[in-house]
Amino acid sequence: MTKRDKAQLDALCQITEIGWAAAGQGLRDAVAAEREISGKLAALAQSRHSNLGSLNGAEQVDSGTFQFISDWLRWSERERQRLNLELARRRAALEAEQAKARKAFGRREAARQLRDRG
Repeated sequence: MTKRDKAQLDALCQITEIGWAAAGQGLRDAVAAEREISGKLAALAQSRHSNLGSLNGAEQVDSGTFQFISDWLRWSERERQRLNLELARRRAALEAEQAKARKAFGRREAARQLRDRG
């Protein structure tokens, strides 16, 4: 292997390392986005449980409170549907980032093996 070949392989390794780092950052961002929506869904479910519990524990509920909770439950169902759709989108984006990361990792490993053989 000539010095020029070694220099080119070193450059290739640097480029693939940068690609791997970028793919890793994209993956971390996608995971954070997915977790954010999952957390919002969990908080909404907890709030829904609390509101339903307040109805269950009360012996008598006035009509204003009942109307408020009824409206809130309708809103929370629409919000849950919206968040589930967003979660599906973010999970699809996460899968795409995982595919990019796998490809970047493979390229990095192939470049390292080429360099190490020479």
